[in-house]
Amino acid sequence: MTLGTLAVVVPAGLDDPALTSGGNAYDRRVIAGLGARGLEAGDPAALDRVLAGLPDGAVVLLDGLVACPAPEVVVPQAERLRIVVLVHLPLGAEIGADSSLDAREGTVLRAAAAVVATSRWTAERVISWHGVDRERVHVVPPGVDPAPRATGTDGRGRLLCVGSLTPTKGQDLLVAALAEVAELAEVAELPWTCDLVGPVVRDPEFAAALRLGRAPGAGPAQPDLAGRVQVTGPRTGAALEATYAAADVLVVPSRVESYGMVVTEALARGIPVIASRVGGVPEALGVAPGGRVPGLLVEPGGLAEALRRWLTEPSLRAELRRVADGRRSTLEGWEVTAARVGEVLRIVGAAPPTGRSVAAGSAVSAQVVPEQGAPWSARLSATGSPVCTPDWLALREPADAEARDRSLVDRLSGIRTVTDLGCGSGSMGRWLAPLLPGPQVWRLHDRDPVLLDRALAGMPRCGANGGPVRADAVLGDLTGLTAADLGGTDLVTASALLDLLTSDEVVDLVEACAGRTALFALSVSGRVRFGPASPLDAEFAAAFDAHQRRRVGGRRLLGPDAGPAATAAFERAGYTVTVRETPWRLGPARAALTEEWLRGWISAACEQEPRLAAAAPGYLGRRLAELAAGELTVEVGHVDLLAVPGGGS
Repeated sequence: MTLGTLAVVVPAGLDDPALTSGGNAYDRRVIAGLGARGLEAGDPAALDRVLAGLPDGAVVLLDGLVACPAPEVVVPQAERLRIVVLVHLPLGAEIGADSSLDAREGTVLRAAAAVVATSRWTAERVISWHGVDRERVHVVPPGVDPAPRATGTDGRGRLLCVGSLTPTKGQDLLVAALAEVAELAEVAELPWTCDLVGPVVRDPEFAAALRLGRAPGAGPAQPDLAGRVQVTGPRTGAALEATYAAADVLVVPSRVESYGMVVTEALARGIPVIASRVGGVPEALGVAPGGRVPGLLVEPGGLAEALRRWLTEPSLRAELRRVADGRRSTLEGWEVTAARVGEVLRIVGAAPPTGRSVAAGSAVSAQVVPEQGAPWSARLSATGSPVCTPDWLALREPADAEARDRSLVDRLSGIRTVTDLGCGSGSMGRWLAPLLPGPQVWRLHDRDPVLLDRALAGMPRCGANGGPVRADAVLGDLTGLTAADLGGTDLVTASALLDLLTSDEVVDLVEACAGRTALFALSVSGRVRFGPASPLDAEFAAAFDAHQRRRVGGRRLLGPDAGPAATAAFERAGYTVTVRETPWRLGPARAALTEEWLRGWISAACEQEPRLAAAAPGYLGRRLAELAAGELTVEVGHVDLLAVPGGGS
């Protein structure tokens, strides 16, 4: 990556062990991954000196904690520097934050060439709170280092909470919940302890109350937990590793959390998580292959029941440990994070100095212009967004994993080599490889090198029987794919691909499979069902289906006709075809995906039928209000197709 001058400006005290934080860790790893200069700035004057010393046109990655309080410094420099602001947590989201910071932060972010947000939750707040153009906001989640499995203690009794001791992190909620649980007869005699690990200097009074085993402000009737709850202060290096190794469960009681790097750090060790359903925590928790969540998500302040269940239900603990162990294989490393930040910086560096509308391929709303003569390169998702955008792929992956039909996988046998066409970020491999016995060799095929890197980094290391899984990247377009290109392949697979092809391209794909087993998942079927229903549903659905069948660059896409077309083509080639309905089930539990899908669905319908534009704002507003109230459900139809050659089963 050639960027000319690149600097990363970070808060003072980045390496201070008394001030350990996820944001500091993120900054350090990005600096190392980019091979950049890390420049510290502790106040606006120091920031002004740092920026003034950089040459015109330099690309600068500014930590939001440094940049956002200082628009008087950043905005003038944005005229000559290519500034990218890294936002971990919007300033106004911190508990007790000065509300005047909101306006200052917005001024800075709107002036920046691009914004890197560490979670989808943060990105949406940057867009909605500050009016930053969606195409300039790029989601790059933190990575995590591989780690050995935690051995724990008795499998139940060592609870761990990691984070600065502040009201935002919510340790008082945890202590109050533990006090409530300690009074239950079924828990009273159980051995358990809870370590509160993290800096104490940000709110000494808050930390002092916790050190006494009491929630700050608790009345005299609260049980004495001094022998059970320990405030350890910050831990790093070997001491922190030993703490994780001894933990049975991580508890994240935060009131606000942009992502929650401690969640993935625990999951990297196979430690289940009990966490507040806030901010980006559900993103960090994610799902294991098969779609199960490796922990318990609760509403803020609702920890007591989850803790009671953890302490008293052995089967729950065993299941969560199994799922957490599966989630380990899907986590991405810091090299992926650095590569994605680097891609944003590269494109910012290549743009004209005044061109602040940057699309680095990671914004869900970016547009794709199909290439003439390259029929399989115009890959658009059901929202009208490129399916190759990392944000959209990450957003849909849990729903994809839950929807795919496991019974079709049970019919596969003798699979050793798999070619994953249009693999994107690798979600199909992360789902399927752990369900097949090893050894396996995967050929990950995509035209986007950044996505290929991500797919390779995220591939599971072993199959269902513990046998090894190896993955190789194949960079290139799907155009002109032949049977020779699939030589040695036992299984050809793809996800969300068939509906983006024409009927002739499906025939060509079947010919390329040349007697090999094929598993194609999640082709749109055109079936959409809302609850509650609206008279406008059918009109928007019909217009959207027509949009899916539109002509793109001279190609007529199959859209919802893809399943029947592929079935017919495989059957003509002598295959036995099994089709299963595999719908997404959307609603409050997947609010971010539901909203993104809904906006794209309505937008595509209006593009196809402009007369619907007048009704669209009201229709969208009502649906989003129902979603916010927990009342909206949507079933989005897909089909999975298994084609077995020679009439086999």
